[in-house]
Amino acid sequence: MSDVVKSQRELLLVINLVDQGQDKWRWLYQWLDANAEAYTLATLTQFYNRISVLKGPAATCQVFIQELTVMASQPHVKALDVFLHLHGGKRKLWFEDGVIGTDTLRDQIKVKSLGHRLRLLYSVACYGETHAQDFVDAGFRTASGARGVNANSTHDYPTQLALWSSGSYYKTAVQQGNNPPLRLMHDNAARLAGFPDADSEKFIRGKMYTHHI
Repeated sequence: MSDVVKSQRELLLVINLVDQGQDKWRWLYQWLDANAEAYTLATLTQFYNRISVLKGPAATCQVFIQELTVMASQPHVKALDVFLHLHGGKRKLWFEDGVIGTDTLRDQIKVKSLGHRLRLLYSVACYGETHAQDFVDAGFRTASGARGVNANSTHDYPTQLALWSSGSYYKTAVQQGNNPPLRLMHDNAARLAGFPDADSEKFIRGKMYTHHI
């Protein structure tokens, strides 16, 4: 994908951890949802022509596909990025309207023939590594996600956004976000809290040298 200017870049941000999460962690998911929106807008608004946010009741799979299609079909858009803040399992994601397999999601996106516009899919969902290849097969140039339960978003997300917005290659953003000592600290805390599959290391599928400019 050739370099694109701000007027040709758009971002779709999908946020819904509260509604599909365990009640005992509701306070945490409320904080994560609120901060995902606030931090993304504060950090990236100046780099995108438009940022569309789907959250709460609007964060359904149907609306996601519709918004993705509309945004990527605009004639001025050359690069559409998607950031997902959803719960995940192995090869599945939870939207407001329930769970969907990422293979089904792949097929629903692929049939739209948007691949020439779809650039980065960054997911903070648990088991995002198992989703990433489906998103690449759907048409995204690059996709990433965690190997297991994702517990280090408080470090990984702002780190990736800072490097992505600075023009670094996405490979660099993921490497810095993975920060082994901090990642292990977060994963160990998550295991003690009852998440034995905590493994926040992120992996990339597709092109590693994608960058936002």
